[in-house]
Amino acid sequence: MVNREKAGDGIIPKTGTIFTCICICALLCAIPATVKSDTPLPCKFFGKVTLYGSPAPPGTVITATINGNVRGSYTTTEWGKYASDCMFGPKLVVQPLGEDLAANDLLLITFFVNGQPADETAFYFPGVTRWLDLSVTRIPTPTPSPTPTPAPTLTPIPTPTPSQTQTPSPTPTPVPTPMPLPVAHFNCTPDFGYSPLIVFFTDLSGQNVTSWSWDFGDGNTSGEQNPVHTYRHPGNYTVNLTIESDTGYSSSSFADCVVVLAPSLIPFPEQENLPGDPDDDGYYEDLNGNGRTDFDDVVLYFSYIDWISENMTSNPFDFNQNGRLDFDDLSCLFLEV
Repeated sequence: MVNREKAGDGIIPKTGTIFTCICICALLCAIPATVKSDTPLPCKFFGKVTLYGSPAPPGTVITATINGNVRGSYTTTEWGKYASDCMFGPKLVVQPLGEDLAANDLLLITFFVNGQPADETAFYFPGVTRWLDLSVTRIPTPTPSPTPTPAPTLTPIPTPTPSQTQTPSPTPTPVPTPMPLPVAHFNCTPDFGYSPLIVFFTDLSGQNVTSWSWDFGDGNTSGEQNPVHTYRHPGNYTVNLTIESDTGYSSSSFADCVVVLAPSLIPFPEQENLPGDPDDDGYYEDLNGNGRTDFDDVVLYFSYIDWISENMTSNPFDFNQNGRLDFDDLSCLFLEV
């Protein structure tokens, strides 16, 4: 809650609060305003880039894809670095299309360095610019050259005499080998943590699967092969996977597959109420606990960003879901005010 002094019938903010507000506005002035458009706002990235432990050379091509479609590209000009950390310098711009957001789910961005998949991924947040170091550590397995098949040696067949001629035996009809029925199997990581918890699911059912049906146990489902799902509230969740192939169906269910714990929360300094979650999305944007998200919450985040990670569970305040508390989270909170 912002400290104020009374002046007659009005309220005058204290000088320290005015200075803090001016600082925040100056830092956030570059954030683009949210407007209605058919084309979503892009997000931007910059940082270091390494190939197998060494700085990537100039001319390295970095591409960003969403759902397998290229949505951004950048060619490096320096060793071990892509784009610029200057506010007005060039960035790797990732521009999703309206069709990418049709499902209204989190969009996972996958990066490639010279055509090789990077170890890191990121979620799309409109209008946010962030630092993300990229690295490729998995050495691609070379495809073996095919071994030439030697030409067969032809042996002359003697012409049989009339006495040796016999009626050929009929050729048996081959019996088709039935395709095996795939067995539904999967794993997930992490399977334990504080809410909101982002979980990556991997299908391990094998080949010949034509469709997947996931039930995450919290009322949400997916038809992707390897979905990413966010559990926004505490609880023990049973996950079910049903697969379909040309030979039939198979289903697998795991009780208590994902265990989500309630975050540890305390009031911010000089506040009486616990932080709140006005929109029930698992993230606590109402830092001062007054029942709404307002500019006072932005001031608190700006003032106590280090205090949050030292005194409470960080997950509910990691608004851009990159695994740490940083200025991008403050930008996301500012856009919600």
